Amino acid sequence: MYLGYTIKYPPGFPLMLALIIKPFGYNFILMRILIIASAIGSIWIAYLLIRDRTNRWMAAGVMCSTAISFPIAYECTRILSELPYTFLSFFALRWVEHYSQKSSSWHSKSGYVAVGLILASCFTRTVGLTLFATTIAYLIAEVNLPRSQENLKKVLVIAIVLITVSLQHHLSQPEYPSKLRQGLSYEREIFSLKPGAPNALRIGWQDLAERVNGNAKYYQALIANIVLGKNKRVHPEKPRITASSVLITFAVLVGYLFSVIRHRSVIEYYTFFYVLTYILWPARQGTRFLVPIIPFLFYYLFGFLKQIIRLLIFSVRQWTNRRQFIEITGIFALTGIFILLNFHENIQLIQDERYRPYYRGGRPDVLADFVQWFRANTPDDTVIVSTNPASVQLFFEKLAPKHRTGRKTFGFAWIDHPAEVLQAMDELSTDYVISVPSGKAATYLHPVLHKYPDRFEAIHRHKIYKKYVIYRVLKP
Repeated sequence: MYLGYTIKYPPGFPLMLALIIKPFGYNFILMRILIIASAIGSIWIAYLLIRDRTNRWMAAGVMCSTAISFPIAYECTRILSELPYTFLSFFALRWVEHYSQKSSSWHSKSGYVAVGLILASCFTRTVGLTLFATTIAYLIAEVNLPRSQENLKKVLVIAIVLITVSLQHHLSQPEYPSKLRQGLSYEREIFSLKPGAPNALRIGWQDLAERVNGNAKYYQALIANIVLGKNKRVHPEKPRITASSVLITFAVLVGYLFSVIRHRSVIEYYTFFYVLTYILWPARQGTRFLVPIIPFLFYYLFGFLKQIIRLLIFSVRQWTNRRQFIEITGIFALTGIFILLNFHENIQLIQDERYRPYYRGGRPDVLADFVQWFRANTPDDTVIVSTNPASVQLFFEKLAPKHRTGRKTFGFAWIDHPAEVLQAMDELSTDYVISVPSGKAATYLHPVLHKYPDRFEAIHRHKIYKKYVIYRVLKP
């Protein structure tokens, strides 16, 4: 919920977690097992997809490089939908290939499985709609003339399912107020100039070109970080372009183009549509959007470096007879380099997670204290607004699992206009606000507290961390 509205995110991942929460409660170990199992499954299916195009040595190198890459390790410590989506999307690609190449009938079992996996991917992350575009383009472009009529039927089936799902998703979205950034439909968000601003204007062609250019630079820097094993933040508005990021992006792009020309497959179509989606997308959220294509990034990088090795072999006549051995040795050497580059960051991540697990939030002791205070001093129908309403609600349920609280927790509006943020709180009939010293609270909530001091009363302050405060909202 965001400001009292059910937002647009699909239900697939929450349903996966519900299968754990229902019998076992909020068991974060089991949730992490789900995420890690998704990562392992994704890497294995990526291995199979790449092995079918090259050889098992190249696929093993890509698999090891992906497994050790920092973004994959990082996502394994989070309980987010990226890795389950990655697993489902790779599984879908595998069955799309089977449906298009080995199935002679448009209504075969492999077709039902492929469509089912695509739908599961869409209901996990909406970017799964790119799988429909991938499948349609792949069936049309890679058509086998003797089976062209059957392929046309397959395209029509996929297109009908795509249109049905898209219409259902679009029609199921209620009409949100224009001020809600989190409530914007994906269609409105991608065509808005600044989706985070209230009443955002429709984007123009020049603005779209600037967005594409900015996104290209941003993801170029992120790809370099992935390859070099750096856990280094890239500024969303001012990404720093270096010689290494230019060279790495060039190598990946040339490897991609080489694959398109020499042995085009469903992977190339999916990579194209997936990258196109995020090149146009307004939000920039680090490497998490790149996680579902990291194996393919390494695949294209390895493909480029493999061609360099072949050129060296042909330039030195004595090496020609040992071509396969040199190529395999080169792949293992590159894999070893990628493992060493990522080793330090992954060890640091493991140590950080041991002493301060992600699922505890920013300051778990503060939240626990505040929730205990709410239980002791407020009625059961209290409405609370905070930076992280999900964590507040979680603590209510964790600290008293047998007593289901009637208290409602919401987030505040991410709007640069204090009057509108306060208005949104009033519309929710907010009773209390939790203020923290940094993050979104500093950007959007603190200006409200400073501009309207007569509307807020500091009612409880944490004994140690004095900047964590509960405010009572006073009626106008």
